[in-house]
Amino acid sequence: MKAAASVALALLVVSAAGCRTSPGPGSGPPPSITVFLAEDGRAVVGGREVALQDLPRRLAAEGVDRSHVVRVTIPAGTPETTLADINRRLKAAGYRRVVFVTERRAEASKGGARPASD
Repeated sequence: MKAAASVALALLVVSAAGCRTSPGPGSGPPPSITVFLAEDGRAVVGGREVALQDLPRRLAAEGVDRSHVVRVTIPAGTPETTLADINRRLKAAGYRRVVFVTERRAEASKGGARPASD
C-alpha cells in the first residue's frame, strides 16, 4: 500500500510540475551557412563570389549538407523574381531550409522634433 501511495504521489507531482527533459547530445539549432547576395545579383559564399546558377554547387563544395539552414542575406529592394529563382535552384538541389534575411538598419536623430515655425 505504501508503494502505491508513493507512485500516486510521484505521478501527482510530475503532472502538476511538468516533466522536463534535458536535450541530448547533438541537439540544438541545426547547422547553418550564410549566403550574401550582392546588389548586382552575384552571391558570396565563404568569402568567394559565385554566380546564382552555381550556388548549389558552391554550397556542396563548402561542405554544406542538405540538412543545413541556408540563410540568404539580401539587399533591400531585391526583386521577388530573384528570390524565387534562388529558392527554386536551392530546392532543386535538395536544400529544404532556405531563409531570406534583410539587413536591419536603425536610424536615430539627436534632439527630437523641431518646433513648428510661424
